[in-house]
Amino acid sequence: MQKVRSLEGSLRVVEQRNNAMRYYRPVRPSFEEKNTQRADLNSPTKGRSVSPPKENRQKVPALNLPSPPSQHFVDFDNAFLPDQPPILSNRLKTSLQHLLTYRQSDEYRQYLQLTSRYEDEGVLRIPIFVNLLLFIFLNVIISKLWEAHSFHFPVCFPLQMFSIFAIASLFAKSIVEIINSNPDSTWVAVEYPRNVINDAKIRAMLGVSVLNEGPTDYVPANDLPEEFDARVHWEGKMSPVRDQASCGSCWAFAVAETMTNRMAILDCSRGVMSPQDLVSCDFVDHGCNGGIPLASWEWVHLKGITTEECIPYSSGGGRVESCPKACKDGSAIVRTKATGVGHVKAANMQQELFDNGPFEVAFTVYEDFKVYKSGVYRHTTGSKLGGHAVMVMGWGVEDNTPYWLIQNSWGTVWGENGFFKIVRGQNECGIEATSYKGVPKCQ
Repeated sequence: MQKVRSLEGSLRVVEQRNNAMRYYRPVRPSFEEKNTQRADLNSPTKGRSVSPPKENRQKVPALNLPSPPSQHFVDFDNAFLPDQPPILSNRLKTSLQHLLTYRQSDEYRQYLQLTSRYEDEGVLRIPIFVNLLLFIFLNVIISKLWEAHSFHFPVCFPLQMFSIFAIASLFAKSIVEIINSNPDSTWVAVEYPRNVINDAKIRAMLGVSVLNEGPTDYVPANDLPEEFDARVHWEGKMSPVRDQASCGSCWAFAVAETMTNRMAILDCSRGVMSPQDLVSCDFVDHGCNGGIPLASWEWVHLKGITTEECIPYSSGGGRVESCPKACKDGSAIVRTKATGVGHVKAANMQQELFDNGPFEVAFTVYEDFKVYKSGVYRHTTGSKLGGHAVMVMGWGVEDNTPYWLIQNSWGTVWGENGFFKIVRGQNECGIEATSYKGVPKCQ
C-alpha cells in the first residue's frame, strides 16, 4: 500500500508537469526494482518499467484530428517498433499525432515559406515518407537520450525540424546557381563579397512601408521612343549613384535624387540634395527604420529639403542624428519645396519621365535581387525581404524583353554600375504601382 501511494504521488507530479500536453509518463524503476524484475521470470513486466494500476491511470483523450491526405497517412495502431517498450510506442503515437496536427497549422505554412527556395524551384523535394522516417528516427534517439531529464515533444520537435532542414540545405543549389543555370533567365546573377552586400545589410537598407503588387493600368506609350535614358537625354544633369549603406533610408535617397535631377532639368540646380535632411528632420517618417513615399513627398511640399553640402549624409551606420538647426558650416539652412506632389499612375509613367524627368518608384525585394548583376531582372526564387525605394531613369527593350531602367542607392559595385533593369508592363514586384513625384519650386 505504501508503495502504491508513493507511485500515485509521483504520477501526480508528472501529471502536473505534463498537463499542457496531456501526456502520461510513468516513473522509471529504481536499480533495485530492475534487478528484482530481472530475477522474477514470471513477472508480467519482464524487465520493463512498472506501470501503475489501471484504475489509477489518467485516461488520455483521443485527438479529434481531421482525416489526413493519403500521402500523410500513418497507421498509429501499428506504429510499434519491435523490441521496444510499450511506453516508447505510446510516445511515438503521440508525437506522430502532433506532427500531423502541426502540418495543418500556420506555423507549418511559415516553415514551408522558409524552405520555398528549395521546394518551389524543384531543387530538392524530400518525399513525405523520407521526412517521416527522419522524424521517427530523431524522435527515438532524442527521446532515449533525454528520457531521464523529462524533456518532451515541444523541446524535441524544433531540433528535429532543424535537423531535417539542415540535411535539405546540404543538397540545395545556391540562388546564383539557380538563376545562371536557367536557360530562360533574362538576367545574370553573381555572388558579391560580404563588404558589398550581405543578408544583414540588405535587410537594414529596405525601408519602404507601403507597396502594392496588384494589377495596374499600365499601357505602353506608342507615341514615345522605344528606348529612353534620362542620362543621355539630359546629359550632365543627372545625379550620381550613391550608397545609403546600412540604413533604411532608401525613401529619403529617392526623394533627394528626384529633386536633384528635376531642379537641374529646370535650370535651378543647387547641387546634390540631402537625404540626411529627411532622415533627421522628417518626423512623419522613421529615419533608418523606413518611410512612406507619399508622406515624405508631402514633407518636402510643406517643409522643403536642403543640400548635401549643408547637411551631409551621416546615417550610413544606422544611427540617426537629431535635426540640425544650422548647416555644417554654421550658415542658415535654406530648403527647396516641391509642388504638384502625388502618385504617378502606371499608364502615365513613361510620359511623366519623358516630360519632367526621373521620379521615385518602390518595389518588393526578394532574396534573388541581391545577387543581380546584369540583364532584365525578373523575380525567380527566394522569399520576400521587404520594400525598397529607387528612381526610374528610363525604359527600353533587351532581347525582346521590355524593361525599366532604375538607379539604385547601393553604390556602383552592385548591379550595372549601380543601375538595374526590371521587367516593364507586368508590375514586376510592384514596380508600376508605387510611383511618386514632385515638381521643385525654384526660387
